[in-house]
Amino acid sequence: MLWLDSSSVIGNRVRHVKQRRAIETPSRAVEYMIQNLAPKYSGNQTFDMMNMFLVAIVLLLVLLLIGVVLYVRVPRTYQSADSVANSYDDWTNDGILEFYWGEHIHLGHYGSPPRTKDFLKAKSDFVHEMVRWGGLDKLPSGTTVLDVGCGIGGSSRMLAREYGFAVTGVTLSPQQVRRAQRTYHPEVECPLSGR
Repeated sequence: MLWLDSSSVIGNRVRHVKQRRAIETPSRAVEYMIQNLAPKYSGNQTFDMMNMFLVAIVLLLVLLLIGVVLYVRVPRTYQSADSVANSYDDWTNDGILEFYWGEHIHLGHYGSPPRTKDFLKAKSDFVHEMVRWGGLDKLPSGTTVLDVGCGIGGSSRMLAREYGFAVTGVTLSPQQVRRAQRTYHPEVECPLSGR
């Protein structure tokens, strides 16, 4: 329930009335504000325009609040793996991910403390950091590694080439698998995932 304090303008002072009125719904609150809080025509256009502006701002804030409440309250359902795969298929066919992100479709590592470096170099460094953080750098060459969510295989190729791992990449997107197979590296297996 929303409570609004009534107030009225006398001269340039605001007089607050000690009366409170319960407003049950946001639409009734907007209706109440328009009828009771919007200024009556005073003959002063600047004053009227300012008050109309304030009423418009209040209305926008009420609408924003309603939108946020609806967003939080209405459950969003997961559609399917197909919807995710279809999006990745489209992006792969368009070449947009590769164009902007290169062969590694993930974030970069900029050091600790962070320093400025080339975006593509930071992404390559991220793979090396993940290997180090995961202890993979202690594994012998020829170790089998599974790259889940491998995209077009950039990180898989790097793991095979630079660490000697036998890498299997898995993705939901058949188009990403085809793209990865076109940039084939003998140490990377690119099976088509079950879709």
